[in-house]
Amino acid sequence: MVGAVVADLETIADSLKEDAKLTDEHEDFPSNDMLIAMKESVDKYIWMLKTYSGNAADT
Repeated sequence: MVGAVVADLETIADSLKEDAKLTDEHEDFPSNDMLIAMKESVDKYIWMLKTYSGNAADT
């Protein structure tokens, strides 16, 4: 079950990364900063869940 949550969070992180690129291209810096912060938070949860499940080497 943890693996499924990690996979979903990785999908969200990928979407946030693409959206951050888009906002950067359009010079929407406030939105870009928000998306980067959200991605960092999601990345933290991915790391914590992988560590919890013993898959920290996959990061």
